[in-house]
Amino acid sequence: MAKAALPTTIDKGGLMRRRHWLAQATFLLALAACDDGESNKKKSGGSDGRRTVRSDATNDEAWLEAGSKTPPAQWLATRAGKGSAPATVQEIAELLDTADRRFLESDRMIANRSLQLVAMLREAGIKEDPVDLIQAFTGLPADHEGVRSYTKTCELYFNLRHAGKSQTEALAVLDKEQ
Repeated sequence: MAKAALPTTIDKGGLMRRRHWLAQATFLLALAACDDGESNKKKSGGSDGRRTVRSDATNDEAWLEAGSKTPPAQWLATRAGKGSAPATVQEIAELLDTADRRFLESDRMIANRSLQLVAMLREAGIKEDPVDLIQAFTGLPADHEGVRSYTKTCELYFNLRHAGKSQTEALAVLDKEQ
């Protein structure tokens, strides 16, 4: 009885496809695990545009919970290493307000997803700033319904960057995706 020969070459294409699939699966599982139902806020009434500014942010919160009294801008500023100066927090609050109107998700979920994306990119050896990403994603065109999913944008961006695209190349691809 002849023994089956082991392959002498490595299927690099198959290996890369499996790595890409694994990266996608990991990203989707992470996103799904963190969703609390607020991502569809615009379908169920959405935000009324009013913001209450309180100062009880802690730097050890890994995820800004739906019931948190911490304003998303202050939480993001602290977590992103921007400090908590009122002018910085106000600038981030204005950016989150713009993003809140632009995407299906709320300002809180946008802040959460941005830090989650940055952490996943960091694990892949890619350094990004969450506030810069929000700014870049907010400038992307809306889909055919006039809005865009921030979660889907993060997923596509991660996959493009993980596949070796530069920030500029990834944003160019996203700019064409609608």
